[in-house]
Amino acid sequence: MNKSDLKNFAINARLALLQRVADRAALYGIDEEKCQSRAIVPSSSFHMLDGSVLSAQEVGQRNALIARISKIGYHQTMEEAAYTWFNRLIAIRYMQQHSLLPVSMRVLPEAPGALPQILREAQDVSLPGVEPDQVLAMLDANRTDALYRYLLIALCNALGGWLPGMFQQITSVAELLFPAALLKADSVLGEMARLDDDCWNEIQVIGWLYQYYISQRHDEVVDINGSAIKKEDIPAATCLYTTDWVVRYMVENSLGRLWLEGHPNETLRMKWRYYMDEAPQEPAVAARLAQLRAPYAALQPDQLTVLDPCMGSGHILVYAFDVLMDIYRSVGYTDRDAVQSIVQNNLYGLDIDDRAAQLAYFAVMMKACEYDRRFLRRGVQPHVCAIAESAPLAELSPFGAEKALAQTLLDTFRDAKEYGSILHVPLSLADIRRLADRTAALQSGQHDTLLSMADNAQAAAAIQPLLLQAQILARQYDAVITNPPYMNKFAPTLKRYIQDNYTDYKADLFSVFMHRNFDFCKSNGYSAFMTPFVWMFIKSYEKLRQEIIQTKCISTLIQLEYSAFEEATVPICTFVLRNSALNYKGNYLRLSDFKGGMDVQNEMVLKAQEDPACKYRYTAQQDNFSKIPGAPVAYWVSEKTASIFTGESIGSYAIAVKGLDTCDNERFVRQWQEVSISSIGFNIEDASSTYMHKWYPYTKGGGFRRWYGFYEMVVNWYSDGKDLKNLRTPNGKIKSRPQNTRFYFKSGLTWSSITSYKLSMRYMENSIFGGGGSAMFCEKNELFTLGILNSAVGNYFLSILNPTINFLVNDILSIPTVGTCKSAEKINGLVKQEIQLSKTDWDSFETSWDFKKHPMI
Repeated sequence: MNKSDLKNFAINARLALLQRVADRAALYGIDEEKCQSRAIVPSSSFHMLDGSVLSAQEVGQRNALIARISKIGYHQTMEEAAYTWFNRLIAIRYMQQHSLLPVSMRVLPEAPGALPQILREAQDVSLPGVEPDQVLAMLDANRTDALYRYLLIALCNALGGWLPGMFQQITSVAELLFPAALLKADSVLGEMARLDDDCWNEIQVIGWLYQYYISQRHDEVVDINGSAIKKEDIPAATCLYTTDWVVRYMVENSLGRLWLEGHPNETLRMKWRYYMDEAPQEPAVAARLAQLRAPYAALQPDQLTVLDPCMGSGHILVYAFDVLMDIYRSVGYTDRDAVQSIVQNNLYGLDIDDRAAQLAYFAVMMKACEYDRRFLRRGVQPHVCAIAESAPLAELSPFGAEKALAQTLLDTFRDAKEYGSILHVPLSLADIRRLADRTAALQSGQHDTLLSMADNAQAAAAIQPLLLQAQILARQYDAVITNPPYMNKFAPTLKRYIQDNYTDYKADLFSVFMHRNFDFCKSNGYSAFMTPFVWMFIKSYEKLRQEIIQTKCISTLIQLEYSAFEEATVPICTFVLRNSALNYKGNYLRLSDFKGGMDVQNEMVLKAQEDPACKYRYTAQQDNFSKIPGAPVAYWVSEKTASIFTGESIGSYAIAVKGLDTCDNERFVRQWQEVSISSIGFNIEDASSTYMHKWYPYTKGGGFRRWYGFYEMVVNWYSDGKDLKNLRTPNGKIKSRPQNTRFYFKSGLTWSSITSYKLSMRYMENSIFGGGGSAMFCEKNELFTLGILNSAVGNYFLSILNPTINFLVNDILSIPTVGTCKSAEKINGLVKQEIQLSKTDWDSFETSWDFKKHPMI
């Protein structure tokens, strides 16, 4: 599969389809400008448009399009039409490759500009709704494009009987906006024909195409000046297709592990290449595990349940299908019976994105067809759906005794597209079943009420789409496996909901989902994730870490190299948790040193499987993490090293603070060369001496440099910063942030908060600090502390507390120190020497205000 070709095709297809559907709308007098000015109104039964008479059907379709634009906007309507046709065209292409279409002839062009077989043999097409007389009339009139449109729409409607979740009945809007000129060589279908046939061999192609199709929209959404993500943009902002080997690792070590714990099977164990054997446990832990696993021996395959609550295009569900087939076959099921049972009993999925949910549904059904060619004819439908929002319903009387339940369901899903599966459904499964029975009765007309049959049908129609998602959200599962969305720019509604329901996990949407997934998981079941690895170390996720360490077992974890997963743009880990509390030893792979992308990471994982003693594989008892301040998941640290953190730390005698943020550097900050040197106040020791000069040294971070340096900037701090302190916003609020002013001009240690290399501390005096730099002030041991922090030992401790590029204040204060030692005096002398050497080096260049002459002169 050439992903570069797929990416180019998907991106170009989106742009082409958007243009084509817009062109179709323009043919009926509808464009963005007229929509914005509200110049378009619905038409009467017949209407002249640019000299042409519209049929009654076209008038109805045009009116439906206007109504849709009025509801969701012009751009969203065009996007909706474009992705609807994109989804259907790639689905047809996949089904054509695998001979799964209800016609025996090829439907799409085999080469750019070629006439498809379905057109060449149009008179032989047998599909519901295709009238031979109409086919002949269009052939006689040489209306090739119109005939192709007619046949494709008929095919989609026919597929709706087999795949209703993907090929819903063509709506009037979708039919009106059918993209024109699909038979041209440079059309979407022409470009699709240029892709190698091999691209369509595996169902994963659907997920990759969706990821690439939405990639431009993703970039647009996440780059909007740090603004909150709107509800309709959340899918684009959070779309991320999970790499295949990561999916296999998560599924095999959760669903697969649970089955093997009750049904040991060496054949399955060897087939699942990413299955990691359990680390040796303490006797008491091993005995407790045996008790927990004992009930699994009675577990049957049809009792296993798997949920992906953020399923995207269904990659995890598709591989879970394969693992479940292995399990069913191992106990003697036929493929046909296994496939039907898997779809009916085992797999569940949710997503907020309608188009992704369509593709996930399609992917599961196509996976079923791999094992049972006639599966689509059996009428079995999977438990996967897009989360729908409820619409207000004025009359609930048809629900009788279940009226309160119906109202609760409507209230729960009012803004469901914004919350997704982090929603809690305040109804039991029994309540939902009662409501479902009542709804079915209303739909069948079995219940008479004082209202008309139409009112009963309307009430049932309002509740029906909500019942399946409510059932999925109210259940618990043996394995919950997902790649949750990563997002921290919340719109007000979502922000308020998270604050009210997930306040300890609000740092990012992925951590909210992690906590929510624990509720989805049965006791002693497994949760598997792929997430940013910041939850393992950063203070913002400390409550989440504590919950995991105290109430879960980290069974296995793989920490990827910092930039390995390019699509994610954040450092990633993948891991599996057992939903029970034990003093457990987990297996960990640390791939930090292996650069080169996800293929290299995969290679190193497989090598570790072959050699459990490899140097980047660790076992760790998770209780040891709590010995370290903040409880980072520092699995590579020995128990002896972890115990060092229980002693004195730098924070016991030092304080680290933020300094001055001017909030208007253009006005208040200069390079020192830009002002008269006589206007700069050097050697100032406190703010009382700031009335003689306008400018003062300003230390605000810098690159990697130890001991001394980065004295480059000056800040306007005349009269104790009077002008800067009075900087205000247009509405009169103070704008600048002169923090911790009592430390200005004092001697201390400073560093850059963000760097691409190791921590580098510098001695600072007679300066204001702030911007991108923080500062530390010590009651004692200042030079000794500077020596620790610039040493390999200090950087090692810091890598335990937070192995990211962001050196946080609390992490540095948590570094352990002996405080005093026999060599303290010698160390202090060496630090003084290093400071002087670094200062001499800094002053050897004209960028220093203490420059005298070049050292070589």
